[in-house]
Amino acid sequence: GILVAYYQLRAKHNKLISDYVISAIAFFMFFGTRFFVEFIKNNQVDFEENMTLDMGQWLSLPFILCGFICVGFAIRESRKAKQA
Repeated sequence: GILVAYYQLRAKHNKLISDYVISAIAFFMFFGTRFFVEFIKNNQVDFEENMTLDMGQWLSLPFILCGFICVGFAIRESRKAKQA
């Protein structure tokens, strides 16, 4: 719903809609939520007892990093559009 609302708001004001920004928002929402939910969730397997971060958190980190990379591409794309 948030992504659709963002898309419609940008389209309503005739502003450039970057696919990278949409992707970054999706990565941050999905995997950021998963990262924080893992703090309150019970451990599923015994080997997670001594880990500082749960396995779900470790698996979410690369996708959160992908969100930051998408933001970087969106900024670069925006700068190229302003120069043209």
